[in-house]
Amino acid sequence: MARFDLTLGAIGGISGAIGAIFFAICAFPQVYQVWKTQDTKSISLLFLIFWTIGEIFMWTYVGIDNYQNHTFQWPLHLNYLLNAISLGYLDYKKIKDVRYEKQQTNDMGHK
Repeated sequence: MARFDLTLGAIGGISGAIGAIFFAICAFPQVYQVWKTQDTKSISLLFLIFWTIGEIFMWTYVGIDNYQNHTFQWPLHLNYLLNAISLGYLDYKKIKDVRYEKQQTNDMGHK
């Protein structure tokens, strides 16, 4: 029976990788739901704005930190990359829906 020597660094790395993967995929069900229904009414625009800004600043922070420390934390970069893709789609659909609703409201006001 082999004995595994798990250091705190290894445990931290494994925990970080698992957490980052789950954070990276947590938006997938929402993206699928929006794609399937073409409906973003239940998603707050402010939530998407805050999430987008947070992702931009955190990815920038991680990138600068990795550059300065000559490291590459792939789980974090994977997380931010997949979130950027998910957010790009959700932001696009939400903004498109908000513009459509605004146009519908304006059209009704002119009749």
